[in-house]
Amino acid sequence: MSTLEQPKAAATETESRYFDPLEIAPRAELRRIQQERLLAQLAYVGERSPLIRKVWAEAGVDPAGITSIDDFLARAPFIDKDSLRQWRDTTGDAFGGVVCAPPTEVDLIGTSSGTTGDPTFFAES
Repeated sequence: MSTLEQPKAAATETESRYFDPLEIAPRAELRRIQQERLLAQLAYVGERSPLIRKVWAEAGVDPAGITSIDDFLARAPFIDKDSLRQWRDTTGDAFGGVVCAPPTEVDLIGTSSGTTGDPTFFAES
């Protein structure tokens, strides 16, 4: 019998053999996980992204002071592609001040010219 033909173990009442547990999590659990990940991400980028630090400081908001999703929605300043372009043009940082990973951890560098025809770089790790 091939791996594809082997029967899956029976799912318990709280899990599914077809879906990732996160996909079928109760709304409250999903919200808890989202908040946990948002706060971790804010801590990470707040320490590493010069653009995030600048924009948030100008708005008088400290990423470390965000305590919930609702707090984030109410207080987080907006950053758009023009912010990235302005940072890039002012500082010479081709990535617009948002790459947080060390260069050794960047797996992919891409560009998007959008509607301006002016390339904006992005990195993935």
